[in-house]
Amino acid sequence: MKFTEQELKQLKSIQSKYNDYTLQLGQLELELIELKQRKQQIEELVLKLRTEEINLATELTKKYGKGTIDINTGEFVPQ
Repeated sequence: MKFTEQELKQLKSIQSKYNDYTLQLGQLELELIELKQRKQQIEELVLKLRTEEINLATELTKKYGKGTIDINTGEFVPQ
């Protein structure tokens, strides 16, 4: 007993789609790995920047005392 050409065509189509979807899932998983790595790198950069911000704030407070600064004008208003 043999399958008809139409049945074989349908089976091959389904198998081909499974293979395609499996490949797509694999590619997405690789992209997710890369995105997670990039996210970790950016998180580390943000933490480093936060440390720089704290250090600068400490230096400026020692130099000028407590107060507020207008970033646009550079004007410092003591507390």
